[in-house]
Amino acid sequence: MATIAEVGAHNERTRETRNADPARRGENERLLGSGDLVADVQARLDAAGVTRVRVNGVRAVEHMLTASPEWFHEASPERVREWVDRSMDFLRTRYGDNLVSAHLHMDETSPNIHAVMVPITPDGRLSKTYYFDRPEQLRKLHTDYNHTVQDFGLVRGTERSKAEHKDIQAYYHEMGLPAREAWELARQVTIAPRDPGVSLEEHIAAMLAPELATERARSQYWEHQATQTAAQLEGTRTQRRAHDMTREEYGQLINRVRDTDLADVMTGLGAERDRGDPHKWHVAGKEINIRDQKYYDFHAPASDPLARRGGAIDLVQYATGRTFTEAVSYLNERHYSGRAIDAPAQEHHASVQNEEPGPFQLPPNAPDRWPQVRRYLVSHRGIPGDLVDDAHDRGDLYATTHKGYPNAVFVRRDEDGQPVGAFIRGTRGDWYEMAHGSNKKAGHFRAAYGTPSPGEPPHLVVVESPIDALSYAALHRSGYGYGLVVSTDGRGPLPIDQIDRTLEHGGTVHAAFDNDGPEGGGAHLWQDMSDAYPKETHGDYTPIMRETPKAKDWNEDLQRTIEQAQSMGGFEMGLSLIS
Repeated sequence: MATIAEVGAHNERTRETRNADPARRGENERLLGSGDLVADVQARLDAAGVTRVRVNGVRAVEHMLTASPEWFHEASPERVREWVDRSMDFLRTRYGDNLVSAHLHMDETSPNIHAVMVPITPDGRLSKTYYFDRPEQLRKLHTDYNHTVQDFGLVRGTERSKAEHKDIQAYYHEMGLPAREAWELARQVTIAPRDPGVSLEEHIAAMLAPELATERARSQYWEHQATQTAAQLEGTRTQRRAHDMTREEYGQLINRVRDTDLADVMTGLGAERDRGDPHKWHVAGKEINIRDQKYYDFHAPASDPLARRGGAIDLVQYATGRTFTEAVSYLNERHYSGRAIDAPAQEHHASVQNEEPGPFQLPPNAPDRWPQVRRYLVSHRGIPGDLVDDAHDRGDLYATTHKGYPNAVFVRRDEDGQPVGAFIRGTRGDWYEMAHGSNKKAGHFRAAYGTPSPGEPPHLVVVESPIDALSYAALHRSGYGYGLVVSTDGRGPLPIDQIDRTLEHGGTVHAAFDNDGPEGGGAHLWQDMSDAYPKETHGDYTPIMRETPKAKDWNEDLQRTIEQAQSMGGFEMGLSLIS
């Protein structure tokens, strides 16, 4: 009933509703029901004699009836009231006593009616499929409602339409506008009324001030990153100058050692060649595949720039943690019996490397881009808006921009709740990266589902990405109790402290990694967890279990579930199933 309570709180406006105007809340109206949706649903179940509901059973179905903002803007209050009355007559005629709650919301951009019915069949069974199982039933529901309100000038969407949504930027771009101009045209700009005593120039300056301040913050952040990168490059140049070679000689040395055979390099490092695969090597806890002069560690997070490269210098850096200069020196000594780079220069670089890093700096917040990031997560990824909003309100999820594009920032926190890193996900294509300066060995993004109960053993779920964490939480929010979901951000570190604490308190851990085959990252993460927590430690029973999505990952599972549950894509009515 937790989800039903959430729906009731939203409809009654007893909790914050981010897309509603508080100044218009007084125009809302409860059309049917007591104001306690849980009690109303339970009362209907009791009246029908339904005493048992399976764990994943659907107790209620919510309908949303609406029209375009333009229609509400042009319609008179009397006309809107006619639409409300006609819509309620339609619902009462169709569902009778099964209709238990209805609310008119006038505080949103598109006013709407939220109505909840309990799917009791004529023979007294609780069955969602009796009403909403087949596509024909859903199409008929839309068509019948359209016949009820068509004299208001409302027309349903094209039946069986294969049209796809296209955002405004893509539309402008197809008109031939350059991408940057299309982006600027697509941005939503709110023009505030101007005080007659304020000049136009002052008015425009006041409107732009917050955005300019945000842009300055972004510029300072990326300038800071550029400065750090430049400092690292200068450090390398300093090391080269400290050596008594000329620039030309040092360049020749780099080219020579870079071409060292990679198999010879691995042998020199003491790596073990895999018995089953001659291209695979094991060294320092890493599994590295070598093909000609290129190497790959498929288990490393995609954000690690050295995990998939070519050349002996990069390989030594990745396998041993040496700096560029140290790798060149090692290869020169080991494979060419040449002289090493001067010790003073190496010691200087080591001292720079061992300096304590400063506190992690989160990417700059871009509040003006949050609506676009939220729309991407909710509309494109299918994550429930309240889960997205909760993460945003906690400060664990926000928007940033880079090169003009909106990106989602998922904050990684340590055990004390302090931000130690961030995972940045683009809203276009498959681009993502770890924020500069993130501590890859600590911190995780977290999501939760359900409500904790006193005495309930803890349940921890480990997934591969922040979007999977939110998707898993969405899929398990009803009927599964309480659980905490953490993300490894690829093949990052396992949350060992949280796993240990969960097991110490008699809880369970689900390794819910991707379903991407025996050589995929999910299988290797499961192996990492199995190695860290062998089954024999707990006898025949182990509280750590593998759980895989039906699709490749949990977000695909979520989107498939939504596709199966939702109705046709009309504009006048929407349905949501409530467990």
